[in-house]
Amino acid sequence: MRWNKHTYEIYSDIRLICSQLHLPRYVERELLDLYFDAVKKIKYTGRRERLIASLIYYISKRDGLHVTIKDISEVVGVEKYSLLRSYKHIMRKMGLEIKPRLTFLRRVKRFFFRKKF
Repeated sequence: MRWNKHTYEIYSDIRLICSQLHLPRYVERELLDLYFDAVKKIKYTGRRERLIASLIYYISKRDGLHVTIKDISEVVGVEKYSLLRSYKHIMRKMGLEIKPRLTFLRRVKRFFFRKKF
């Protein structure tokens, strides 16, 4: 990736948002890589704040970080529903997936062992 004025602006936005959400440092670098992948692959032309917020939500869900949509939307200044809409769009176009942490059998076991008959 080539660093120019535009890249520094995006990176400063990412650092600011990540520091306000108290996210780990590795998230910043991953966000930057995913951001430019999204711009190249799907030619995303919307607001960059919405794209950054969607990618933060993706990384937090994938890695199990405790950041809610409400927190992200308040920090970034994007409505919750437009954030979800762009998140779904990006997931579909880029082919990103989040693998479930629990398999079906584990969920069934968890359900039955919690119930008291």
